[in-house]
Amino acid sequence: MTYTPRFNYTPERSAKECVWLWPTVVHRAAPGQDQDFALKIEQQALRPDWEPSPLQLGFMRRLVSLYAPEGIRLDPEMLALSAAVRALG
Repeated sequence: MTYTPRFNYTPERSAKECVWLWPTVVHRAAPGQDQDFALKIEQQALRPDWEPSPLQLGFMRRLVSLYAPEGIRLDPEMLALSAAVRALG
């Protein structure tokens, strides 16, 4: 019996998928450049005609793979509610 290695190839995420997972990235991003970039993209993505540039999409894919590798989207409304409850004490 011979061993055949298996390669786990994951295709690159589309821009639409990155934007869908972006609330998770914003919530989990490390303070500094990652968080600053995530917040800027979050603002830009609110425009209905916005499309990321190829460079932006590359960074978005990197951050999604780093902060949302499992592909689970955190609900932005629940995050806001959680932050409001924490602020109350």
